[in-house]
Amino acid sequence: MRLPKSAHTSLPWRIHELTRDFSVEDVWSFRTPGAGPGDFPAMLAAMRAAMRATGGPARLRMAVLVKPNGRFGRLYMAAIAPFRYLVVYPALTRQWERAWRAHLERTSR
Repeated sequence: MRLPKSAHTSLPWRIHELTRDFSVEDVWSFRTPGAGPGDFPAMLAAMRAAMRATGGPARLRMAVLVKPNGRFGRLYMAAIAPFRYLVVYPALTRQWERAWRAHLERTSR
């Protein structure tokens, strides 16, 4: 589910120190059935992704940070936005959900 940018910017994430001159492009929350904050595979830690308790089941949050280089960079980001929303993000979501379900199967044995 897409979240407002403040869902990322209002929290004291360490990434803010490293990305002061970046802008937040998108913030997402993903289902992680049966997950706890320490359970998500480490391979996604390189992305700005984190488990966050939400009052119910923990959810994976991903923020997309960008630093467009000049006018061309801004135009490029605007041009690829439909592709990101219609192809890239849905594919990432499906891949993460498959990986998470496989992780749960391996750890529940």
